Amino acid sequence: MYHLEHRIIRLLNEVESLIVCDTQIPQNIKIRQGILDMPCDIQNITDNFKSFENGGDWSEPGCDNYALFTFDVTVPESMAGKKAMLNVSTNKAGGHNMIRPQMLLYVNGEPRQGIDTNHEHYLLCENAKGGETFKIHIYAFTGLTNKTPYGDWVDLNEADGVRLYVALQALCPLTEDYYYNLLTPFMYLSNFEKNLYEYKNVLN
Repeated sequence: MYHLEHRIIRLLNEVESLIVCDTQIPQNIKIRQGILDMPCDIQNITDNFKSFENGGDWSEPGCDNYALFTFDVTVPESMAGKKAMLNVSTNKAGGHNMIRPQMLLYVNGEPRQGIDTNHEHYLLCENAKGGETFKIHIYAFTGLTNKTPYGDWVDLNEADGVRLYVALQALCPLTEDYYYNLLTPFMYLSNFEKNLYEYKNVLN
């Protein structure tokens, strides 16, 4: 029992780091600045796009602006048979998403999921097929620089701009299952006093 909780936390961190077994970084991203007239057929918007570097800053002074990103992702043979996940993130994670970047993800022209600081992953397919290609659009809003009563936990710092990162990731299902089979009971420990039988039983 000695320091067992700490050893479990370390094990969870190590297993979590192994869930993603392959990563591909899209490099063919294009950006179109400006607000869209919604609703619209996102695939019919083809004008005024320019190249965008993955991880680049797309915000304008004062933020409060919109952009449409588009790119293709092709599943490599190394990801065949695995879970294929699209990861979409910014450099503004770690705080509340009240006024931070908000996005709408489209796959093959269909709206699929909202993206924010708490929701950065989209499952493209459970059983990926090598060579399969997906057309991705991301309609994004930088967030607001308005100050709130909550301070840095919520407020958006525009000093270093808003950056967009996208990655295609393959997950190992066995490692993912093992991780959550460890994590779920461990999370329940906070509901018990350490001297109770239930606490010791879950921990063991």
